[in-house]
Amino acid sequence: MRFLELRYIAYIKETNQIFDYSERPIVVPVGKGLLYTFLEKALQDVEPGKHYRFEFVKPFGERKDELIKIIPLSEFIRRGIRPSPGLIVNVDGRKGIILSISGGRVIVDFNHPVAGKDLIYEVEVIREVKDLKDKIKGLLSFLFGVDRENITVNIDNKNIKISINGKELPQEYKDLLRRIIDELKNYNL
Repeated sequence: MRFLELRYIAYIKETNQIFDYSERPIVVPVGKGLLYTFLEKALQDVEPGKHYRFEFVKPFGERKDELIKIIPLSEFIRRGIRPSPGLIVNVDGRKGIILSISGGRVIVDFNHPVAGKDLIYEVEVIREVKDLKDKIKGLLSFLFGVDRENITVNIDNKNIKISINGKELPQEYKDLLRRIIDELKNYNL
C-alpha cells in the first residue's frame, strides 16, 4: 500500500462539467479502500511528478429508475427537514437529492449524482509520502477536512501523541489511523 500526495479535477466527459476536485494537495492511501475502486486501480502504478488523465466509462453504473422514490412531505416535516429541490438528504442511511415537491409528495433521487455518465479524472501525482508524520497529518486532513497545519504529531521512541488544534485526538480517530497506517501497529498512540 502506498500513500500519495496529489491534486485532481474530475469532470463529466460529455459536458466537461466539474463535479469534484481538490482545492489543495491531498494525501491518500492507495489500496485501503478509501477511494472509489475504479480510482484506486488507476492509481496503483502512477509515478510521482507526473500528470495523468483517466477516462472511466460509467464507473457508477447506469441510472436506475427504481432508485427514484416518492416520499410523503410529512416524513420530512416530522424529521425537521425543510425540503427544497436540489437539497441533499439522508433518508434511512441513504443519500439522495430532492428533485421536486408537489401535492404533499417529495421526489428523491438516490442514484449517485454522476451515475450513467462517463468521467474523466486529471491527476497530478506530487510525491509518494513515506514519512509517518506526513501520513498521519495527510490522512487526518483527507478524512476529516482538518488543515494539516492544525495537526501536531510528536513521535518519541515508540510513543506517538497526536492533537488537532491543541486537543488530543479522540480514541476512535486513533483506532481508524491504526487500521489504515500499517506502521502504527508498532507504536503506542
